[in-house]
Amino acid sequence: MELILLAFIASWLGSGCGQKNPGLFWTDGQWMRDAQGRVFISRGLNLSDDNKFPSPITGEFIPGWFHEDCFSEIASWGFNTVRFVLTWEGLEPEPGQYDERYLERLEQAAEWARAAGIYLIFDMHQDIYARKFYGDGAPEWAILDEGLYYLPLGDGVSPDLWYLNYTTPAVEKAFDNFFENKNGIQDHFIETWRRVAERFSGNPAVVGYDLINEPFPGSRLIQLDDFDREYFQPFYERLISSMFQVDSDHLFFFEPNAMRTNFLAGSGFPSGFSQISAGQGKLVFAPHFYDPEVTVSLDYDGEISRLERNMDLLDREALRLQVPIWVGEWGVWGGAVLHGDKFLADQLTVYDRSFASYSFWDYNRNPADYASPVNSTWMLDILIRPQPSYIAGVPMALHYDVETGKFELKFKEEKPGLASEILVPTRFCRPGDCRVEMEPDRSYSWEAGKSQGVNILKILSNSKGTEYIIRISKN
Repeated sequence: MELILLAFIASWLGSGCGQKNPGLFWTDGQWMRDAQGRVFISRGLNLSDDNKFPSPITGEFIPGWFHEDCFSEIASWGFNTVRFVLTWEGLEPEPGQYDERYLERLEQAAEWARAAGIYLIFDMHQDIYARKFYGDGAPEWAILDEGLYYLPLGDGVSPDLWYLNYTTPAVEKAFDNFFENKNGIQDHFIETWRRVAERFSGNPAVVGYDLINEPFPGSRLIQLDDFDREYFQPFYERLISSMFQVDSDHLFFFEPNAMRTNFLAGSGFPSGFSQISAGQGKLVFAPHFYDPEVTVSLDYDGEISRLERNMDLLDREALRLQVPIWVGEWGVWGGAVLHGDKFLADQLTVYDRSFASYSFWDYNRNPADYASPVNSTWMLDILIRPQPSYIAGVPMALHYDVETGKFELKFKEEKPGLASEILVPTRFCRPGDCRVEMEPDRSYSWEAGKSQGVNILKILSNSKGTEYIIRISKN
């Protein structure tokens, strides 16, 4: 892992990629950066499983429990980002007709997020293509399954086996026709995203767009490289190019096909992708990280080395593609994994070692969702900790000890005058009760976060090339 990080740093320093691109966020081949040039570490939660479906009461694709205090609560836990789930069905319910009310609600969400100190990454979600297949995503008119009979495989067997339905002929045909752009169906999807990007261009609450959730290769399950090269990357090139024309401020998060991360974990790499040409300086690799052994067994065996190997392969794929990495989904499957507390802590340890940005699945106030820390509150004891948000230099090491509650960040200063920021939830410690140590010794300041329940530890850079270690613990 350390060798990969060193390789990343060397390639960045030697490539000339440190030149800041215009816009609110940009990338340098290794890191996401803000307009000041600071490394941006995006850590947050998905919101939410309930966003996938229309409310049985209002018909809207944003749940009734959603309000501005959701963002305040997430911020109070020390997070700075929300992956906000939206759907094609909600945005374009009929061909060429766009739901203005839905777009207005998304704008309202962005306003609430900004007020709470939270950034949004909009995620165009799908599971099993559409609700017709007991999933979510595409509108009814965009399902080109050619009339194939649909017999669900997972339904009636186990709710945890819902993903088996991806392999049914009707679902495979719908994905095949989408990626082949039959009847211009893919063009509709691209135009829908373009309208969203145009709407949010310049919006300071938005980091970017997660282009399609867990894209499935259809009938090309054993031809993954061919699928990536011939269908998937050309789709991304077209989509990003179209969106970039109307929004060059934000980032584009591209996921690998779902077979590579969700079923093969890290072992599905390298992918068939070459470096994406569209949107250069704005691209982020966005895999998901669900350990297949835990997904199937619902029991964590404590083998953190397996998680490390898979994360290492994801890091190598990001290095090959010369883009930063952001894990768009991970979590404790259904909130019901045996030894789930150890699993959650080990996943966080692995992400820290890679300085990976991430979005935990999920934040949901629906009491039926036990994957949400709102309902499985034991997760909060592990999730709530100091989190780096901006680093004014080259990140070198990050570690948090769950047992002792000690946080440590090491980085090399890069440009004087910029402030590094660490989010410290008051549930972890208040400024007066926090022990802060610096090597070498230097001054720091505390600033109240935009939301109650979180404070910001700020360290101003005053040199270049100096290595600093920051330690935070409870008195």
